[in-house]
Parts: sequence; structure tokens; C-alpha cells
Amino acid sequence: IPTTSEDKFEPLFAVYRKSTLESLHEVLSSGGRKISDLFTRCRVKYIELGDAEWFTNLNTMEEYEKFRTKHDA
Repeated sequence: IPTTSEDKFEPLFAVYRKSTLESLHEVLSSGGRKISDLFTRCRVKYIELGDAEWFTNLNTMEEYEKFRTKHDA
């Protein structure tokens, strides 16, 4: 799971094994809704990326264009 600090991780950009589905089902069946609840049941490897800009949230074309302008140096 990519991370940019101890308490900031990006589970949507992670790689999961098929066997994780069983643990996910257990978490959801017990009322759990936090992804961190799943991580306590699985073997997890965190990969420190350092730069939080890897995960900039871009929701509009305007945000995308600003991001591109800033990084197209």
C-alpha cells in the first residue's frame, strides 16, 4: 500500500491478493467500514513514496490544467 506518511496511505492505488476478499467479507459482516480494519487482518507491506503530490486529487478539468501547468517544467 503506497504511503506518504505514517498516517496517510492510499488504498485505492494498492495491490491486493484474492485471499484478501475473505478478510474483507469478515470486516464488512461485522459492521466494519474502515479500510484500516481490513489491514489489521492481512499481511500488509507499506511502500513509502515520500512525495504527497503523487496523490493529488483532481476532480475538474480546471484542477487538472493547473496541475499540468505547475508540473510541466
